Amino acid sequence: MSKSVLFGHFGSKEELQLATVEEADALFATQVIEPATTASTAPERLHLLVDP
Repeated sequence: MSKSVLFGHFGSKEELQLATVEEADALFATQVIEPATTASTAPERLHLLVDP
């Protein structure tokens, strides 16, 4: 895929960058933050946040 096609989809380089950051934020919340909220103690939450 060429850069022009990619930028054409997002409209600008800045929009592409913003979409990338938003997607990374959503993935982090889903894969890291949400599982950690199921822990019953603070040490368990910390372990779930920092250990893959």
